[in-house]
Amino acid sequence: MNFFNSHYLKTLDLDYLYDKFKTYLSRYDSDFYEKIISFDESYNKKIFDELKTRINNFSEFKDYTSFFYNTPNIADTELIVNQKMKIDSLDTAIK
Repeated sequence: MNFFNSHYLKTLDLDYLYDKFKTYLSRYDSDFYEKIISFDESYNKKIFDELKTRINNFSEFKDYTSFFYNTPNIADTELIVNQKMKIDSLDTAIK
């Protein structure tokens, strides 16, 4: 069944499939749905278009894409800013 479902997802039109996906999320994972709709729809569609060839069903989407929608948690800025860089800290680089 996974093979048939995967093939079905690959062949459908992106806009139609994305609408079905949003309906699925609104019913079964409202928290992730709220997070996704806060982003631009074109951004979401690009991600979805790339992943529709890899997933077998809608429930796998969250496993593959959660890092696209979460802000990174940087615990130690020294891992990013080293001594050779010409900035004092990560805070000054962001501003």
